[in-house]
Amino acid sequence: MERFDEPGDFGRAVLILRSLRGRQQEDLARAAGMAQSKVSDVERGRVPLSLAELEQVSSALRFAPTAGRRTVAFLRSLRADATAIESSLSLARWLGPFTGAAFDRALDLVRAAEALLLAELRAAGPEPAAARLGRHEVEEARRLAAELWARLAPYTPEVRRILVEEGREFQSFALCELVCAESAKAAADNADQAIELAELALRIAGLVAGRPRWRARLEGYAGAHLANALRVKGDLLAADRALAGALRLWEAGAASDPGILDPVRLLDLEASLRKDQRKLTQALALLDRALATNPASKIAGRLLIKKASTLEKLGQNEEALAVLGAAAPLVEGAGNERLRFGLRFGVVVNLCELGRHAEAEPLLAEVRAMASRLAYELDLVRVTWLEGRAAAGLGRTDEAVEALEYAQGELARRGIAYDAALATLELAVFLLGHGHIAEVKRLAEQSKAVFDAQGVGREALATLKVFRKAVAREVLTAALARQLFDKLSGKEKVGA
Repeated sequence: MERFDEPGDFGRAVLILRSLRGRQQEDLARAAGMAQSKVSDVERGRVPLSLAELEQVSSALRFAPTAGRRTVAFLRSLRADATAIESSLSLARWLGPFTGAAFDRALDLVRAAEALLLAELRAAGPEPAAARLGRHEVEEARRLAAELWARLAPYTPEVRRILVEEGREFQSFALCELVCAESAKAAADNADQAIELAELALRIAGLVAGRPRWRARLEGYAGAHLANALRVKGDLLAADRALAGALRLWEAGAASDPGILDPVRLLDLEASLRKDQRKLTQALALLDRALATNPASKIAGRLLIKKASTLEKLGQNEEALAVLGAAAPLVEGAGNERLRFGLRFGVVVNLCELGRHAEAEPLLAEVRAMASRLAYELDLVRVTWLEGRAAAGLGRTDEAVEALEYAQGELARRGIAYDAALATLELAVFLLGHGHIAEVKRLAEQSKAVFDAQGVGREALATLKVFRKAVAREVLTAALARQLFDKLSGKEKVGA
């Protein structure tokens, strides 16, 4: 039986044809009479495929039996002639049978094939050991990583992973580092996308050439970003497990790293998780270590904003405002709009906590405008929550209820469970204070469906259970609801 002589070409052809039809692996496996595991292994070049089986796959996908062979021929022509890779004529010849949306899908897949083949053609052997990389080599690797990411970014997570696994050029420490940064950026608005990117970075780390300890160091770095994405998603238990494993790998690979990866970043990410776990004194200690490790760090302003947020959670609002004042000159001159937003947002939060709502209200319009320019939906939800607090403090009842209900619903819908739990209790405090008992009962019923699933954490679930029982027994008062809110937010136990 005839089999392919260039490992991977038949598999790549199957991936391209399947993607053109928008079919999943399990759909193709069913239609072609194959196991799904075989389809996956074929697409990754792990097992061979006969020409007859390739024709069978083509037919199962409603292409002519020769479509698979034509695709393989195209891929091999690209390998044989590097200049043809970027030739629009060669693309036009291959894409001739497709029109409209099919043309667009074909073009996307052909570009994916180009990226993969270019990686193979340009690969120049294994990456040097980290210890032998000089400053200029590190800078060049990071410059190339930006180009590599520009080629990967347009594709789906599945195609990105295949390209990374197939192309040695993508198996770079600098690309891993950059994809981690992209994950952190995505976490501001889309936790699921942040998780996908962190998982891709983790896969890249595991494929980087060099000593096992260097890969461990990279995997620790990427794993910490995965933990961060899980934290933003609201799954604090999974985030804690992921971070524990990441820190073990990070430390195991310490001797292999001549200072390429930034240790401040790991302290920063761990502090974020400890803050969300309400282990606030631990978070402060980590942030102080990060600031002491590199006082001139480019992220010093962001670390100070995070420190102020932790102090706010501890109820130390005057101290938080002082730290924000220290952060202001670092942030204002950095040209980072999101940091400026974080600075202003923190000032308004602390003013509201201090009961200085009249001072906070004029600043809210600027905060709202900044969030709108940044266009991060989650930021806008949090601004609405803050507007509800300010309205409540100024006695605008209807406006406060509308804003708080919207924020609570959006946080719950997005699965950001811990913050949704806080918003639930804050809304209950306000409703009870204005005699809206029926609305509080409805809120308690809704909270059971949302928060009993998973991801909130044992202490938060226990607090919410007390809330619901008190509502059911009609003994919940605004004072008790406030006590529960303070407990959940960490303000009851300053040393938590």
